[in-house]
Amino acid sequence: MRYQYSNLLFVKQAAVLFVLLCCSAVAAQTVADSARSAASPAVLRSVDTAFSMQSADDLRLILQQYTGAVDYAELETYTLKKIRQYVVYNKLDFARAASLILVDCNIDNGDAAALYASISRAVFRRDERFAFQQEQERLLIEKREADAAAVPESPYRNYQPVANSSSGKIYYYNSGGVYYSPFEWYAQLGLADFLMSAGDNEIRFKYGLSVGGSVFYYGSFVAAGLDVFADIMLLDFSGPQDMAGSVKIISAVALPALTDRVFLRAGFYGSPDFLSPAVGIGFRYKTENLFRFEGFGDYYPGHLMYESVSAAFEAGAAVSIPFVEGDIMSIGMKIGLSDEVFIKTSGVENNVKCVFSIGVGN
Repeated sequence: MRYQYSNLLFVKQAAVLFVLLCCSAVAAQTVADSARSAASPAVLRSVDTAFSMQSADDLRLILQQYTGAVDYAELETYTLKKIRQYVVYNKLDFARAASLILVDCNIDNGDAAALYASISRAVFRRDERFAFQQEQERLLIEKREADAAAVPESPYRNYQPVANSSSGKIYYYNSGGVYYSPFEWYAQLGLADFLMSAGDNEIRFKYGLSVGGSVFYYGSFVAAGLDVFADIMLLDFSGPQDMAGSVKIISAVALPALTDRVFLRAGFYGSPDFLSPAVGIGFRYKTENLFRFEGFGDYYPGHLMYESVSAAFEAGAAVSIPFVEGDIMSIGMKIGLSDEVFIKTSGVENNVKCVFSIGVGN
C-alpha cells in the first residue's frame, strides 16, 4: 500500500514539473516576440526597398514577420505613409495592393481599410477614363477611314482632297504649287534694270526702269496664264545715246494631268529695231513659304523677216523673295536675269539684263 502511494506521488510531481516547463517556454517565446522591434531602422529600410521594387510579396513577408511585435502599430503607420506617397505619385496599382496587404495582416486597421477603398475607387475611375479614351480613339480612326473611303479619286495627281468632317464637303488643294485660290497673280516694278549689250565690237551699259506682271489660272484640266514685261533704258553709261527697250506679251498653258510647272509659251516680242512672234517653254513654281521660281526659253521666228538676222532667241530666270506675308498678298523682291541673243550676218549680239524689282502677289 505504501508502494502504490509513492508511485502516485511521483506521477503528480512529474506532471507539475512538465506544466511548469511548458509555461516557462511559452513565457520565454512571448518575451522574445515582444523584444523584437518592428520599427527599427533595418525593418523600415526593408519596407522602403519593397516599395521601391514594388514587390507585394516582400512587403507581405515583412508585415507578417513582425505582426506580434509590440511596436507593430508604428510599422503600420509607416507603411500607410508610404502608401499615401505612392498615391501622390499616381502609382495606384501598387498602392492598392499594399493597402490590401495591411488589411490582411490586421483586419482591425480601419485606416488601411478606408485607404484601400479610396484607392480602389480611384483605380476604377482611371480605368474607366482610359477605356473611354481608347473607345474615342477607335471611333475616330474608324471615322477617318470611312471619310477617306468616301473621298473620290483626286481630279489629277497633283491635287489632294481635304474633307470637312462637320459638313462632309470635299475641297482640293494643289500639293505641287500651294494654290489656295485657282488664280495666282503677281505685279512687279523694276527699280533697277541694267543692260549690258555686246556686239559690233563694242560693249554698252545702260540703266532703265521696268514693269511687269502675270496672272495664271490653275484648273482641274488646264492651267493657263499671261506674262507681260516692258522696260525702257533711260541712261547710257557707254556707247551711243540711242533708244533701247523691249516689250513682251506671252501666254502660257499647261496640262495639270501631266504637270502644272512646265508651260508652253506663245506671244509677241518687240524692240525698237526688232519685232517678232515668240514661242517657247517656261517653268513656274511657288513654295509653301511663297518663294517663286521662274524660268523660260523663247525662240523668235520673226528673224526670218530680217535679212541681217539669222536667228534670235532669249532665255532667263527669276526668283521672288517675300518680305511681308499677309492673309491676302505678300510683298517682296524679285531678281531676274535674262540674255537676248541675235545672230546677225555681222556677228553675234548679246543683250544681258539684270532686273531688281519690288513685287506684290498672292
